[in-house]
Amino acid sequence: MTDDLVALTWAAPVHSGGKPVTGYQVQMRKKGQPDWKDVTYSRNNKAVIKDDLEVDDEVEFRVIPENEAGRGMPSPSSGLIKVREPPSEFQYFAND
Repeated sequence: MTDDLVALTWAAPVHSGGKPVTGYQVQMRKKGQPDWKDVTYSRNNKAVIKDDLEVDDEVEFRVIPENEAGRGMPSPSSGLIKVREPPSEFQYFAND
């Protein structure tokens, strides 16, 4: 995670109601907020989020699988993740 994006991956649900998962609704919630916000939709188990992130924000994510039968249960929360600044410079360590 950096100050302008976060890359997420997750495992497919163990049970999908007998139909294949066709996509995932990804949701985010900032610390202290009661409601989850839809931030993107993914057809696989990966997503890049670039949505209203500021340094020192603490955010959490969850995904909701979908198939032809509808939406499944939300995944457990990722837990709070603190947004940090990206490295300011490239560091190279050479063998002396």
